[in-house]
Amino acid sequence: MSIALLMIVFGMIPIFRFVYLYAIGEGDGHVQSLVLGGALLVCGYISLLVGLLSDVVATNRRLGEEIVAILRRS
Repeated sequence: MSIALLMIVFGMIPIFRFVYLYAIGEGDGHVQSLVLGGALLVCGYISLLVGLLSDVVATNRRLGEEIVAILRRS
């Protein structure tokens, strides 16, 4: 998940660059910053979701193994 957060941070940098340039009136021709930032944000968000899902699956598996161990002892 740290990779996802890193991608999100790197995605915000070009977006802030575009917003700053747009605010001072020089935003024309800097749309590639917005596209790159959006792509990095989407990739970071997807990576974050995959990380959360894998953590939930690992926890579910660990709990299932504990339940099986308890049932075998009884």
